[in-house]
Amino acid sequence: MNLLNKIFLSITCALCIIVLIKRKNTHRDNLDSYENDFFEKYQWIIVSIALIIGFILRIIYLGSNPAGINKDEASIGYDAFSVLKYGIDRNDVSYPVYFISWGSGQNVLYAYLLMPLISLFGLTITVVRIPAMIFGTLSILIFYLLVKELNGIKPAIILLILLVINPWHIMISRWALESNLLPPFLLLGTYFLVKSFQKSVFFIFSMLIFGLSLYAYAIDYIVLPVYLSIVFVYIILNKKVRLKEFTCGILILFILAAPLILLIMVNKKLISPMKIGILSIPYMAGYRGAEVDINSVLHNLSVLIKVILKQSDGLIWNSIDGFGIFYYFAVPFLVIGLYYSLKKIILNLEVNKFDDSMVMIAWLAASIIPAALTEININRINSIFIPLIYFCGMGIYMVIKNLKKSIAIIAIIYLVSFSCFSVYYFHVYPSKIGVLFNESFDKAVDYACKETNGNIYITDSINMSYIYVLFHQKISPIEFIKTVRYDDINGKYRSPLKFGRFIFGIPDDEISKNEVYIIENSRVSDFKLKGFIVAEFKNFSVAYYEPVK
Repeated sequence: MNLLNKIFLSITCALCIIVLIKRKNTHRDNLDSYENDFFEKYQWIIVSIALIIGFILRIIYLGSNPAGINKDEASIGYDAFSVLKYGIDRNDVSYPVYFISWGSGQNVLYAYLLMPLISLFGLTITVVRIPAMIFGTLSILIFYLLVKELNGIKPAIILLILLVINPWHIMISRWALESNLLPPFLLLGTYFLVKSFQKSVFFIFSMLIFGLSLYAYAIDYIVLPVYLSIVFVYIILNKKVRLKEFTCGILILFILAAPLILLIMVNKKLISPMKIGILSIPYMAGYRGAEVDINSVLHNLSVLIKVILKQSDGLIWNSIDGFGIFYYFAVPFLVIGLYYSLKKIILNLEVNKFDDSMVMIAWLAASIIPAALTEININRINSIFIPLIYFCGMGIYMVIKNLKKSIAIIAIIYLVSFSCFSVYYFHVYPSKIGVLFNESFDKAVDYACKETNGNIYITDSINMSYIYVLFHQKISPIEFIKTVRYDDINGKYRSPLKFGRFIFGIPDDEISKNEVYIIENSRVSDFKLKGFIVAEFKNFSVAYYEPVK
């Protein structure tokens, strides 16, 4: 892909430069969509086809690609299961507004949305990933409707197609990282916000969705206030929402935010942990509020720029080399789209004309703030990518609008890149991610539990391996809480030393034939030499001396 990316990048750069030169002496810059009877007539056929393709891309092989399961997926799935079945999570907290999880916390919205699915279908990898798939697919439609409100049908269809085939969006829709619910909720909230500029009642729905988004990802504690502050000033000055609906919406937002305000106060040790009705507001020994660092702003911003330009953070569950977040060759489209969008808004401000597309600028600006204050990887700055994709699409629209014949070139570039991504993602990626997501560990644990006696020692090559045991064996949180022993119960990432039959870490100098060992496959020969029976699976094996009697 490296050679193709260089060729495609050269072409997109050339197209954007030609457009800039062509428009150099143009005094009127707007992105109003031009008339197109074809798109007017067939828009819902196009949208329906795009949604079907988007849905298929996000649901096919959902339980097996990514292969295995990430520890955060297992954590959110198990805590959802525990609260649903037993009324408490694995840390003995009932209906928390924020999970203690590893000791440093985990967002709860995904878990509460997951509970009805677990109730219906049980706790499995596929079931845990369904909310991500549903909201990923839904966000395609919402994105189309939002862009249509802002800029008309033609840009909306361009951006619809872009999101359907976007590598980052396909990937986040296929695994259950709970924080990746934030982009869909911000998108839905923004859609209702824009609708409220014509009909104020939608402002109430917008604030409801934005309030829920606070439970999707804690980074939203920064993004949302900045975003809404910018938008509120703009809509108040332009009198776009009636006072009654504005007041009602703000009240709903405050009510939803109140438990999280109390959560922050509890974890700043200003007040004690408490319950509000059935909800619990817990204290976390490893609370991550201290991760915000104003002294690293310049460094973090430089990393942000590198991540956007390189479209990679080195983590293959966030982006795949060769394809990136929104394809490497699309950066020139992003630049030109952002440039003309800003120019349009400034021109409208100069003549006191309201421009509802400013919400995307406000969203982008608000997303930069937390990126500047925290250590960056792609999932930690996930709120920024919908605006970036939006400006990328607007850049494509500007190029096509000024160079009509470029549509064929751009379509071919995207088709080739998307085809290559699809082949890689569905045929090569599973084996690579399976190693990192501990594929076959579930089979090894299940075998050890059913076919052996004695303590089960588990390799320490798996980070937080205990959560996989809880998830796959569906162990009662009551049993877990009763028997667990932690290395440091007040640690930021506390890890059990043992619970029940399970002991974490294998003492190489104390291998006993009376015990059972779950090991990585590279150690199989060592245990066979010691006379152990070994049951081998894809990445892990079970070594034992006597089967269950």
